[in-house]
Amino acid sequence: MALPGPAATRAAVRLCRIAASASSYLPSAAADGRRELELPFALVAERGMVVGGHRGMGMNAVGAPPGARFGAARERENTLLSFGRAAAHAAVAFVEFDVQVTKDGCPIIFHDDFILTQGTGAVHERRVTDLLLEDFLSYGPQRESCKVSKPLLRRAGDGRVLNWTTEDDDSLCTLQEAFQRVSPRLGFNIELKFDDSIMYHRKDLQCALKAVLQVQSFPLLRIELSCF
Repeated sequence: MALPGPAATRAAVRLCRIAASASSYLPSAAADGRRELELPFALVAERGMVVGGHRGMGMNAVGAPPGARFGAARERENTLLSFGRAAAHAAVAFVEFDVQVTKDGCPIIFHDDFILTQGTGAVHERRVTDLLLEDFLSYGPQRESCKVSKPLLRRAGDGRVLNWTTEDDDSLCTLQEAFQRVSPRLGFNIELKFDDSIMYHRKDLQCALKAVLQVQSFPLLRIELSCF
């Protein structure tokens, strides 16, 4: 393996100095007693680094004990609300989010391979990509008061199925809505989500990618696609 050159070494040293400076920022007590990590946005901007919002304002820590995760998002992850609040921070240059394609070919924003709800006392679990768009959008809060929502549940790291509640909730959304309603100054890091347990045919991957690329966006919108 080749050793890093002088430029790479200088960059690594610079990052170490930034990390050391950032580590001096200790968690502070929020009004409700939670501990939150104060992000040194001014320091980051000064050093020429780029700040990205993971799933918007961060991921939801379902089932985690209070204080187990510093800065766990109070907004529902991967929603327009979460993206909008990330955009309100001038230092945030892009948001990262997860895209899957519904059975009827619509790219939607959701992280987990399966979506869970509860009805008649039983937990119902569906693969996201097996749902039609209308079915997917019926989970969680509804924008129209006349529509009945399905409660969202989520499987915690220890296997428990829990109510997926957030302090500030919002509806699930599509990729098209994100392009249309999130500040165009933000870049988008779009992670294409596929189930690791499935061996996909090339045509299935091509269809999913084609559906994403066909979504209309602003001409100058900065977009990066990733998949792993």
